[in-house]
Amino acid sequence: MKPLVLTFQAFGSYPGQETVDFTVLEPRGLFVVTGPTGTGKTTVFDALTFALYGRLPGGRDGEPRSHHADPAVDTFVELTFEVDGVRHHIRRTPAQERPKKRGTGVTVEATTAVLSRLDETGTHPLSARATECTDLCVELVGLDAEQFQRVVLLPQGKFAQFLLARSSEREELLSHLFGGQLFDDATAVLKDRQLALGRQVEQITIEMDHHVVSAREAVASVHEHWGHGELTDDLEPGALRSLIDTLDTTGRHEADILERQRREVETLAEQAGELERLVLRWDEWTQAVDRRNVLEEQRSAMEASQQTVEQSRRARPVVEAQDRVAEALRAAQHATSRLEQHRQTLDLVLTPLGHRVHEQAPGALTTLIADMGQSLRHQRLQWDAYLRACGELATAESRVTALEAEVATESDQVAQLSQLIDEIDGRQDARLTLIAGLGALAELVQQLHQHLEARTELDALDERRTALQFTADNARDRYLVCMERFIATQAPRLAHALSDGDPCPVCGSRSHPAPAVGDGGDTVDHDAVDAARQHRDTAEQRLAELENRRAGVIGTLGAHATTSRTELERQRDERVAQLHEAQAAQRDQNVDDEQRVALIASRDEVHLRVRTMEHDVAGARTLMEERRGVTREKADLIRSVDVDRLDHDLELVDKATDLLQDLEVFTTEVTKAKAQLEALERTCRDVLASSGFESVDEAQALVRAPSAEQDLTTAYARWADDVTRTTERCRVAEEQGIPPERPDPTDVTDRLRRERDDLAERDRRHTRCSAEVDRARQALDTADAIGRGSVEVREAFDRARRVFRTCNGETASRVRLRTWVLAGELERVTDAANHHLARMTGHRYRLQRTELAKGGGRTGLDLVVHDAHTGRTRPTSSLSGGEQFQASLALALGLADVVSHGGVSSGKRFEALFVDEGFGSLDPDALDDAIAALMQLQASGRMVGAITHVEAMKQQLHVGIDVRRLPSGRGSTLVVRP
Repeated sequence: MKPLVLTFQAFGSYPGQETVDFTVLEPRGLFVVTGPTGTGKTTVFDALTFALYGRLPGGRDGEPRSHHADPAVDTFVELTFEVDGVRHHIRRTPAQERPKKRGTGVTVEATTAVLSRLDETGTHPLSARATECTDLCVELVGLDAEQFQRVVLLPQGKFAQFLLARSSEREELLSHLFGGQLFDDATAVLKDRQLALGRQVEQITIEMDHHVVSAREAVASVHEHWGHGELTDDLEPGALRSLIDTLDTTGRHEADILERQRREVETLAEQAGELERLVLRWDEWTQAVDRRNVLEEQRSAMEASQQTVEQSRRARPVVEAQDRVAEALRAAQHATSRLEQHRQTLDLVLTPLGHRVHEQAPGALTTLIADMGQSLRHQRLQWDAYLRACGELATAESRVTALEAEVATESDQVAQLSQLIDEIDGRQDARLTLIAGLGALAELVQQLHQHLEARTELDALDERRTALQFTADNARDRYLVCMERFIATQAPRLAHALSDGDPCPVCGSRSHPAPAVGDGGDTVDHDAVDAARQHRDTAEQRLAELENRRAGVIGTLGAHATTSRTELERQRDERVAQLHEAQAAQRDQNVDDEQRVALIASRDEVHLRVRTMEHDVAGARTLMEERRGVTREKADLIRSVDVDRLDHDLELVDKATDLLQDLEVFTTEVTKAKAQLEALERTCRDVLASSGFESVDEAQALVRAPSAEQDLTTAYARWADDVTRTTERCRVAEEQGIPPERPDPTDVTDRLRRERDDLAERDRRHTRCSAEVDRARQALDTADAIGRGSVEVREAFDRARRVFRTCNGETASRVRLRTWVLAGELERVTDAANHHLARMTGHRYRLQRTELAKGGGRTGLDLVVHDAHTGRTRPTSSLSGGEQFQASLALALGLADVVSHGGVSSGKRFEALFVDEGFGSLDPDALDDAIAALMQLQASGRMVGAITHVEAMKQQLHVGIDVRRLPSGRGSTLVVRP
């Protein structure tokens, strides 16, 4: 991850908009961020962290918005950064108050965030939800907010936490950075596998026991059934197999007995079957003889029914031919009747027209009627033309009347609109004076509002001023006391660290005959002095900020600095009332102006319509006169026409035309009907002559219905088939032989049933016992097979249990897999840290990982420091303030080295590191070594920024970001120096 451009506004101590272009600082590689204490050097990197994670680093509470910023200025942070060669941009705003766009007061805007990906094609939004943007940033960067502060941004006062942390705390951080959860997951998988294999082994054992119990129960059942007595419940598989062999021998003996009994039953079955066949043959023969006698008694009736069917079939063609003649006669009579009725109807239509059907030939009559219709239709067309002309004349007259009425209405509307415009012009003069002072009044009211707010803030600042002055004085006194005590205990503290043979850091002597001793009071070290100084600086900064703010508020009030709040409120209310009156006049004038413009436009539009309609009236009058002339011409042509008579005659002509066409059709139908009747009468006479009957009546008497003929024929066929079958049954039975009397098979059948029941019961017992023996043998074989097949599972279970216990820390070492892996990662971190620590301490100190925890036990995550001067190791907490800073910085740099080169579980690289303060506690030599370590880190390809106010660092390193106080004292600004 590499930051490119950071922009923020109204953030922390910066009231305006600031931009830090890291791309222009990247060629420098190593630079310092400097500025007076309290100006906001750390705030730059607070903004960077806030952009990515939506929170301030170090777990600090409070709003990021600058209290120096104007209320109308929004707070936001934008960051463009690069991950794996891909650029991203995020903009984030905190929850903040802003003035309402309408009315007075403020409104609260919620937190927002927008994350986008940038490429040559443009900007591609990824998310617009704050929480989701944070999650995506964690995924992109590969670190959460806490990890980011450990690896990329090392915040003020946090260096020593990792150095002095307990093993559990250090393990948690290492787990986050190096994926410790992966090994917990692996251990959990091993546990699940052990449990799963254990369940398999348990299930296998249960299944084997189930098969052995099943075999034992089967053997016991057969053993008791075949008369060998009861068995005990604790027989082992070997004893069970011996018993199964014994039972097999008994089973073979039982099978021989069954075979002999089965042969005896088969012999009895053959005897019973022969007797039953003789009884069946006797019964069938007697039934066939009885049926044959009955059929012979029906023979004469069956032959008579067949003769009736033959006569009916011979008479049917004669009757059917006569039916067709009768039908043709009825059709001819009906056609003749319809023709006569049609002629009468036609005479009724032709008589009023002066004609009759019989007076002329049909063709000539048709022509005469057609000519008459053509003449009548011509007269009707002239009458219709006259009616259309009258209608068009009436329409033209109505249009002229309507247009003249519309012209009068629109002219009245023009006069009304002109009157309304004159009324509006009359109201305008009275408002001009009020409207002219509207702008000045609004500006004056705004100034009075600002003065009231400033008066309120000044009162509040005066109340806080006394408390802050007391706090600042107290902090200065405490710092002076702490500094005096530090100087007084300096010599004893240095003497305490002396060892025989080691040079004194003050005089250089290797002999120490009279080292200084303390006075028995509390010892004050660099950390205590730094804390007191920081407390003093913070109190003084807060007091200075309040004084600056108070001076600004007084400047805002100007001449009203001594005016009371009550007087300011009275002046404001008076001007607000005047402003409201002028605003009401302006609103009324705006309404009248809009209405006047609309009225003028409406009047012009109506006036234009009046002129257009006057032109339309002239055209309509001309058209009306033309229609009147046409109507007079048409009236002359139809003066002698009786339109009612004309329509009646036309109706008769149309009806007569239709009837004449139907007359030809009816005449043709009569001719065809008479010809068909004559042909059918000839056919009927021929059929009667060939039938052999004297008359049609004779044939009619002998005809039967077709269904009756079919019933008689079917009955005769069934009777004949029954005779044939019955005769054949009697012949077959007599050929097989009929005993003199019916046999009785009862004794043989009863004996056979008893023998079969006994055989079935014995066979069921033998089958059940044999199946039980087979089941027992199969159960034992299955149990043996399961035992042989479970060897690998049992071995796998033993291996899984040993591996899980080892990874879970249940062996003699008591170290879990996760802790063991993280200990290796810590070893890498300490190796990298010692490279920096050796340069900073002249190879005196070296960090070492120890297997023994502080409270006992083995974790491999505890740290001690080896002192080359004494040749001994001691706890990291025993280091002095400056030494702790060196060790902590080295450890932080080592951690950053390992993580930035892909050591983190995400595989991400981090190409920037920012170190916040802590250099003030180093002596000149240690400071040079620390700077050399930072240079070496920068030489490895990372951009390194050090936040400091130490002059020596500003002299040796490039000042990349220079933070300055604003001239007004209300916040800070910054300058980026490439």
